[in-house]
Amino acid sequence: MERPSAQIHSMESSIRFFMSGVGLCCLGISFIKVWFCNAPYQQQVMGDASVGFMLCLLARALAPLLVVLAFRGKDISERTRSIMDIVAVCVMVVGGFCIAFDFPFLDSATSLVLLGFGSAAAGWAYVSWGDIYAHLRMPETTVLVFLSLSVSSGCNLILVFLPDVVVALCMVACPIVAFIMMRKAAKGLSEVPDLIAASAPSCNYDGKIRRLFGAWFAALCLFALVWGGLQALPFGEPLGLPYLVLYRVSAMVLSLAPIVWTVFLKRKLSTNYLWLLTIPIICFALLLVLLGDSDASQLANTLLSCAYYMVFGFVWLQLTSISQHVSRPPYVIYSLGWGFAFLPMALGEIAVLVFLTYEHSSTTLIVILLVLLAVSMLFLVAPRTSNVDTWRNETPSERKRGALLGEEWGLTVRELQVVKLIGQGRTQEYCAQELSVSINTIRGHMKRIYTKLDIHSKAELIDILEGELDAG
Repeated sequence: MERPSAQIHSMESSIRFFMSGVGLCCLGISFIKVWFCNAPYQQQVMGDASVGFMLCLLARALAPLLVVLAFRGKDISERTRSIMDIVAVCVMVVGGFCIAFDFPFLDSATSLVLLGFGSAAAGWAYVSWGDIYAHLRMPETTVLVFLSLSVSSGCNLILVFLPDVVVALCMVACPIVAFIMMRKAAKGLSEVPDLIAASAPSCNYDGKIRRLFGAWFAALCLFALVWGGLQALPFGEPLGLPYLVLYRVSAMVLSLAPIVWTVFLKRKLSTNYLWLLTIPIICFALLLVLLGDSDASQLANTLLSCAYYMVFGFVWLQLTSISQHVSRPPYVIYSLGWGFAFLPMALGEIAVLVFLTYEHSSTTLIVILLVLLAVSMLFLVAPRTSNVDTWRNETPSERKRGALLGEEWGLTVRELQVVKLIGQGRTQEYCAQELSVSINTIRGHMKRIYTKLDIHSKAELIDILEGELDAG
């Protein structure tokens, strides 16, 4: 059966977006992640319990939060934002240049200061990019988030085999390129208005939804606390070249999986359940650490690094979804989100380091981390309705028109939800999965909808919807 023209139009708009320079420019955030992976982290993700790493986490978390406090969570003028972005780029360029070239006149204290300021600037860059993504529909945001993760992993893989001087020059170029692409993306968004999410939500989250996202933030804090503890575990040597290549290639492939799932298979992307799928991987990696074998530790390090990469994408998507449904400026949501992620991470690392000074065996510690992971899973299972709908972002006018149509036709709220999904070209099986009901319940809704509208087929329903859409 042919898909409805409304969905075909959506697909054509998405294709036009990614074929244009705007879609390409939105991938500029990849270069911020490349900078992070090479300047502060030196291509390592796990097993770094240094003071520099903790400073990096604290700077990334606190800098955006201080901006929120300074502006009291209110909108920031375009001119002020431009100045802040330019300052952040300059700090990242200087910090990346000095750290990468490792000048002999820089002592350890000066290097730590440069690392802290550079990480703070990069933390603000993430938040600033969030303002771009928050204005896009979730379909495009989903593709861009995971495609940018894949691109950054590919770039990092290439840098592994390049001379140090080339890597150092890239650390200087990455912030500049990212800034230019961000400016072009912001300017080009006006060329694709049909792909821009509603700039002001029709209503804020109600109490139930706030509780759901409260549970999600609690899970994020607990997960970050565990993740910080993982940094201090005795992984032994840093990732060797074979495992580093395996990590980068695996991250590239895994980042493309959500795109295939949503774009080609037309399935709903549940960030919570994808997050839950990564937790068994983490648990398995922790058990590998207990073996104490060098290869097992290297494999554990690789698995944990891949899991971290995917969770990063899930958090980004969830923050985008929240920012599109609240009245606060997007930078506030992203600042709070990354603060909830990185502050507990630093605290978890400090707590584990203190624990290991009194208890030299890591077995007890790993058991504690596994228990905390299990608790975080309970928080993630609870907010079932907070999943990201990657193929629909209704504007306020569309929501209002839907409510009027439901009143005109005498449809219940659930029947109207089914009508909207069918109008998007969804199958009855998808409707059942989306609304968490059985397929028989959906069939019952369809029979009542047909009776109320005096129609006999899905094609007639779609014709009615398209007629209403044209009239609106």
